[in-house]
Amino acid sequence: MTIGAAVIWLIVMALAIYATYVAREALSPKSGRLLVLGGGVVVPIVVLAGLLIYSLSMLPDFLAPAPEGSLKIEVTGHQY
Repeated sequence: MTIGAAVIWLIVMALAIYATYVAREALSPKSGRLLVLGGGVVVPIVVLAGLLIYSLSMLPDFLAPAPEGSLKIEVTGHQY
């Protein structure tokens, strides 16, 4: 997950540098609409779906019973 976050951060920083120093002309309405739909709808859906699939693939390991003889901790909660 850390690698995925680092890749996303690098892409965002590259786009910020591009927008600041390279792209000096205004976008056409069609290009602006594509940028909003692509960067604001499609990319987040793809990234979140990928993270969800990755997380769900790890779920069986977390739900597996503990090995025999492992440390058990009992917790009691009281409400005052």
